[in-house]
Amino acid sequence: MASVTKKRQLGRQVAIVGAGLSQFGAFPEKDSRDLFVEAFQEMLETMDQCIDIEDIECAYVGNYSSDLFETQGHTAPILADWLGMTPIPITRIENACASSGSALREGVMAIASGMYDVVLVGGMEKMTNLRDQLGSPSQGRNKEPRKRRAEPQSPIQREHQ
Repeated sequence: MASVTKKRQLGRQVAIVGAGLSQFGAFPEKDSRDLFVEAFQEMLETMDQCIDIEDIECAYVGNYSSDLFETQGHTAPILADWLGMTPIPITRIENACASSGSALREGVMAIASGMYDVVLVGGMEKMTNLRDQLGSPSQGRNKEPRKRRAEPQSPIQREHQ
């Protein structure tokens, strides 16, 4: 049986028309929302002049663990509010270390499919205070880091021990 090779291509061309980056480093006084807004403001300065912020129809945000690292869930709607972009759809993409790359893919596919013309894609992660949450000598805490629970095993895993 001969294999069939499909040629895959986007439905239409996609371009990145602006980019921004927050300052890189450890900032205990900032949260991931602050870092995203900082990058967004820089992006506005580099954005193609024929695009207006009001042209943005949806957004994808890559973020691995704000809910765990900063105890802040619902990051996508919070960012939409902070950026003044409500009520556009904004989706948080969580895919471990590939969260922002996956968000970029979703943005490209949203445009290539013809669903949207202008999409905002970004990502952020803040782990500066993570050690403090687990117990840090700098905070005068004597907490031991949390011990990892044993993962539940499936019947197949138990059978092969």
